[in-house]
Order: sequence, then C-alpha cells, then structure tokens
Amino acid sequence: MNYKRVLVTGGCGFIGSHFIKYLLKKYKNISVVNVDILNYAANPENVREAARDKRYRFYKADISDYGTMAAIMKKHRI
Repeated sequence: MNYKRVLVTGGCGFIGSHFIKYLLKKYKNISVVNVDILNYAANPENVREAARDKRYRFYKADISDYGTMAAIMKKHRI
C-alpha cells in the first residue's frame, strides 16, 4: 500500500471501526483520519483502542459539509 493517509467516513460504526483497526494493525506507515457525525449508528467506544494510536485522528463532522471536509482534507493532505 502506497498511501500515507487514509480518510474513513463513518469510522465509529461497526464496519468503519473494524476497517480502521485493520488498517492501523496491518500498515505501520499510514495514518487514518476518521470523520463521523456520531448519529444513531455510531459508537465512539468502537475506536477507543485506535484513539490511543498517534497515527489516528478523529473529527466529529458531517461529510455533506463541504467546507469542513475540504479543511480536513487540506490539513491532512488527503
């Protein structure tokens, strides 16, 4: 994998959180940016372990908010 940063949307949900855990475990040279609005399907406890990893960043945001998403992607050079 040649990626340096991976953006995961909905990363506090069941599938997203498992994907984040997989990425951080398998690829030591990447960082993960998780964007989740934390609605009914999300549980921050799902990424508690990942949150301790310095390669992980979380943003509570709505992916339909263009300005916020553009700022996150620019900041992390995604």
